[in-house]
This record gives sequence, structure tokens and C-alpha cells, in this order.
Amino acid sequence: MWSTNDLAHHRPAVLVVSEDVDLRERVVAELGPVADGDQAHSARFALGRVYEEAYDGVVVDMDLPQSLALVRFLAGLDRNMPVVVLASSVTPLTMDELADLGASVVLNRSVPVPAMLRVALIRTLREPHTRQRLAAI
Repeated sequence: MWSTNDLAHHRPAVLVVSEDVDLRERVVAELGPVADGDQAHSARFALGRVYEEAYDGVVVDMDLPQSLALVRFLAGLDRNMPVVVLASSVTPLTMDELADLGASVVLNRSVPVPAMLRVALIRTLREPHTRQRLAAI
């Protein structure tokens, strides 16, 4: 949906959802060069923010209670909004399950992900229908 030209003229708005305030702030800071970050501390708060704001993408921490339901709900919205998932442990089964739920990208949060997160976000904003199975190694 997004072309390189679009991204050059539009700063995407990204919602970062996690109970971990340090993780939220770190992800927002890492996305700073390529996107405007907003934060939500719970799935319920994230749902409210998604209805109030037109986000271009969402980053969801799988350690968040109700994270699977949130991923499913976000992917079900008809907005072409990519959902990037940060998971503490990424197994092939977890990745398949998240892809089936509608996650665009799955990243392992146990390793530093700044560059991977930026690359994943830009790639999914450009091609939101592409289901990528990425894991930081």
C-alpha cells in the first residue's frame, strides 16, 4: 500500500502496546527516525486509541495480557494496518499461530531489535498484505 515516495512524505503513526513502560519507551525511541510513536499500557487502552486515531501500524508485546485477542482484533480491522509482534520466545509454532491470527511480522524481543523493528515496520507499511515471518537472531 505504501510506496517509498509515500513514506518520504508521510511519517507513519505507530501504536506501541505493552505493560512494560521501558519496552514501550525504547521501541518508540527506536522508531523515532521513521515513525511517530504513541503508547498504550493495556489491550483495552489500545483498542480505545485505535478507534480515536488512524494508526499506520501497531507493535504488540506478547507478554501483554490479552495480546492474542488484541492481535486478532487489530488484524480483523479493514485498515490494512500491519501488526508487528514482539515475543519473548519465538518457536515455529508460535510464529505460525501469530501469522494465522493476522500478525504481519514476529520479532524475538529477547535480543536487541532496533534495526529489525525499523526494517519490519517499513516493509509492512509498504506491503501490508504480505505475511512475513521474521525473527531477530
